[in-house]
Order: sequence, then C-alpha cells, then structure tokens
Amino acid sequence: MSQYLEIAKGIHSWLHSLQVADEPVHAQVADNHFDFKISHPVDGEITARHPVTESVFSSNGIALRPISQSGRNATLAVHDGGGIYDPLDGRVPGEHYGASHFALLSAILFAETHEPNYLDCARRAIDFHLRTSPSEYRPMSEWMYHWDFQNYAFCLTYRLLQEHLSAEDRMRWQQGLKNWKTNHRNKLTNWAAMRAWAFAERRDLLGTILDSPKVDWNLRYVAKARSSDGCFDDNHNLSRPIQYHIFTVAILHRIHLLRPDARLKRWVADGIEYFLPFVDPDGDFNYLGRGHEQIFGYGAAIYALEAGQQENLDPSLGSLAGKLCDYLMQFQRGDHFPLVLNDRQDEERAGWYDYHHLTVYNAFLGAWLGLAHLLRTPRQAKQPVVPVKSTWISEPTQTAIYSKPEYFAAFYGGLPEYLCEGGITPHHLWWKDVGCIFSCPGGPTPDRFGKNSYGNERNFFAPIAKNGVGWIAPANGTRSEFLPDDDALTMTYDCGLYTLTRKVRFAEDAIAFEDEVEFLRDVKFEEFRLFNLPIETNKLRVQTLSPEKVQLSGRGSCLAIEFQGDVLPVEQLEFIESAKGQVQTLAKRLLDFSANAGDKRRISYRMTASE
Repeated sequence: MSQYLEIAKGIHSWLHSLQVADEPVHAQVADNHFDFKISHPVDGEITARHPVTESVFSSNGIALRPISQSGRNATLAVHDGGGIYDPLDGRVPGEHYGASHFALLSAILFAETHEPNYLDCARRAIDFHLRTSPSEYRPMSEWMYHWDFQNYAFCLTYRLLQEHLSAEDRMRWQQGLKNWKTNHRNKLTNWAAMRAWAFAERRDLLGTILDSPKVDWNLRYVAKARSSDGCFDDNHNLSRPIQYHIFTVAILHRIHLLRPDARLKRWVADGIEYFLPFVDPDGDFNYLGRGHEQIFGYGAAIYALEAGQQENLDPSLGSLAGKLCDYLMQFQRGDHFPLVLNDRQDEERAGWYDYHHLTVYNAFLGAWLGLAHLLRTPRQAKQPVVPVKSTWISEPTQTAIYSKPEYFAAFYGGLPEYLCEGGITPHHLWWKDVGCIFSCPGGPTPDRFGKNSYGNERNFFAPIAKNGVGWIAPANGTRSEFLPDDDALTMTYDCGLYTLTRKVRFAEDAIAFEDEVEFLRDVKFEEFRLFNLPIETNKLRVQTLSPEKVQLSGRGSCLAIEFQGDVLPVEQLEFIESAKGQVQTLAKRLLDFSANAGDKRRISYRMTASE
C-alpha cells in the first residue's frame, strides 16, 4: 500500500468518527416542545429539547427535521445524517464539499480494499448530498453552495461504485447527477476547470450529449487565464496563487484522461514545468497568493506530479511528489492535518480565511491523495529529484526564483486583488542549515475573508508605514518595474504616498538589499519602518540585535543581517498569527515621521551565513 493511501486511510478514520448518524430519532412532545436524545459525533448521546416546529432545525449543531407526529409521540429525521460534523465549527458545513469528498475518499478505499465499511460510508455521504443539495443546505447556512466541487466528486464516486449499488440507488444517484446545478457565475479559473471536468465526467457516464459543448465553453475561460509560460492565473491579471494554478493543472489532467487531447496534455506539461521551481529544498511551495500553506494545495500538487510521472514527462516527478508528501507529514496531528501547515492549534485558525473548514479540507486532501495513489505505477528504482536551474525567471508572470546551494529566494511583481500578492517583499526566503527566514507575506484581511485577522498588513519583509487611515504595505497597488537577471533584481512599487525601489544582488552565499523610499507628496506618518522583517518565533532565535547587525539562529547555524551606515536600533515588535504560525517583526522605525515631496530615505543590508 502506498504512503498516499496510508495517509488517506488515517484521514478517513478521523472523518468517519465525525460522520453523523442517520437513524430516525424518537421524540416526546410536551409543553409544545420536542424532548429527545441524539447521538452526537463528538459529545456522544445528548438529551435535547426544542420548540415544536414543522421546519428543519438545529440542536447541538445537528440538523433535524420532523417527519411525523401522533399525539405525544414524534419522529425526527436526522437532516445532517451522513454529513461530516466539524468540531471547530460546531456544525456540519453542508454548503461546502466535505461530505462529497469523504464519499469519494470512501469509494477509492473501497475500490482498493473491498471492505464493506467504506461502501457504507460513501452511500451515507451521498445520501446526505442528495437530501441537502436541492435546497443548497438552506436554511442551515447562507454561504454559497459549492456545486462545482460537489459535482466532480459525486461523478467520480458514482464511477467507482456504480457496479456495487442497488438498482434503486443507481437510479437515485443518476437522477442526482442529472439535476445538479453549477456555480456558473464564478469565473475563477479553477472553478471553470472544475465545471469542465464535471461535465466531461457526466458526458462519459450518462451519455448526456449536451454536456460536450459545456466542457469546451468552460475550457475557454481556462485558456484565457493561461500565460505563455504555462501559468494559470486564477483571476486573470488580478490574482495568481500557485495553489490554484497547480489545482487547475491537476483537473486538466483528469479531463485529458477522459478525452485525450494534445492541447490539454501540453497545458499539463507546461503547468507542471512552471510549478517545479517553486519547490524549496524542504518540499515547501505554497507561499505565493491566496492559499498560503493550505493542505488543499499539497493534495493537488502531489496528484499533479504523479500525473506528470504517469505521462512520462520526467522520471523524477514521483520522487518530488514524495518530497512534498514528506513535508506535509511533518505537520500531521493524529489522523488529520492542520488546514494551514503551521504549529498553531487548530482552534487558533492561524492563516485561515473565513470560508475555511477543517473537515472539508482534510476530506479534499484525503480524496486527492487517494487519486494520486490510483495513478502510481510500479517503478524500477527511486529517481533522484532533478534540481531546477539556479535562476528561474518568468517574464509573463513577473516571477523570479533564485535557488543557490546556500539559499532559496522567491520574488514576485505582485497583483492587486489580495494582500497576499504584494510586490517588493520576498514571498519565500530559506537558508541552508537555518531554515525558513520569511514566507507567506500578507494574508487575509477584515474586508477580504479575514474578519478575525489582525496585523497582516505588517507581515511583509519590506518598508511599511502607518498614517491615520491604517498601515500602508506594498500590496493591492500597481507594480511599475520588475527587472530580474541571473544575479540581480530591481523592483519598484507605487504605494500611493510613496514609491518603493528595491535592488537585490545575489551572490553564491549572500544576498544584498538596497531599498529606497521616494515620497510623492508631503506626508506625516504615525510610524514609518524602513526595515521590517517578520520571523517565525518557534523556528528562529535572535542572537544579536544592534543597529549594525541582527543575528538569527535556526536549525544549527546562524544568519547575519549586517546594515551599512544606518544608526536606527532594531526593535522586536508585535506578534502576528500568519500562515507560518506566530511571527514577530524586527524593525527599524521612526515615530511621528514627516517628509516632503521628493524626499528619499535609503537603507542597505546584507544577509549571509555566520558562525
């Protein structure tokens, strides 16, 4: 059994323990209330009471529905039966895709083991989907119903289990497949790709001829988002997260399996080639754009690399997939994984967006690891991972990655939609024998899926400032220059009140930074930070802190940051809960700072390993 399937089995075990029982509940009616006991997936048997109603209602996070009443006796159906209860949410997030991906995971495990328990789990999960999807899980939730995720998972589950269903169940499932809706108003690339895939699956399974042009129509959206270097923007020229790029590539491979197509095969090959330079020496890649360190991206990436191996694109891709899996395994918690790969407790939701659910993303991860397992073929010998070239530059996507024996540094020009896609700052900086120095800039914000987030405007390795409105960071703005070559990179970023210019020089064992801030108008700031570096508090320790030098210790070695001619002290300031866990900013700052239009401030410093 492959490592992927072993991990998937563990995730399934955890999710199965949270699957809601679906046996009808007997209730007594007294004082215009239902009195009853329910079997709760976390709290065991619970005595509960609820006012008599004819509608669906929730008790202790479990949705119930009255189906009959005679005198003082009533019967309640478990509306959430077969769904997956989320212990952090205290409810079943039925508008999302946890149950459908749990069904798919169950179907994969049944296909591999023939254990009847997995077939039962899948049936119950699909029953939940068929029961709750017509109402889009209302009134239990007002969030958007995730049809496009549900549809492909339902199709694949049916494909794997159709021969093991009764004639009645087969008809019910087929009718559910015919009656689905889609999120057609959502034009994000990965959603269009999912729609194309689901239509292709349904066309193949049920012979629905009208689905063929729907596949092609949605692939047009995907094509529009594709750059000449193989990258898929998720929102064309607005957002370019690496996670959704590789998920789109994985989906395109699934479509190619159904209807072989030279164009799709080329898109998959180019998309994998674009992805490869993002993987750092530890196996970490998910640091650019919305999706920072989410297990969603690791499930999709492992599948895509195994797909590339199957398509004979590169004999080392399977080994690279294993490297990503090894990185993922460092964060395993019993049988499940943190939604965002860091050391914070699940309850803290560090780096999470408002639409995140722990069980949903674990079900997704388990299902895609299961699909990756199904792709694996016997290999004569483990092929070593082929290193990418030391400097990788993509002009169409304004990305530059410098991979040297001593360090790994990824930079990006920036796009405006999300705080996590800023410019100037490194998006990932890793040093040999020290570890990750900085990664995953920005994050969710109160106005963009982060109602409980705090401090992410300061989560940048770049100059930042605060005025009466709030913090100003090199994000959500306009990049004006991104000029990389093999050993240097020049970037400018218009932050509105000022322009940032950063020049970076890359030696074999050192990186030198020169930052210049030019003020575009007369300004007054409550606080101005010419140097700002958030570091992981559990991975790095500050050994030296002076105006001239910062020394950080990590895995067994040290990194020195030496400043040239700047006399401001380096201070240890606020803590931020980022996608990397808790970080603390090191900064050189000025309080109550004023500048005139045309004024400039400069700072230079050099990073190198030290004893």
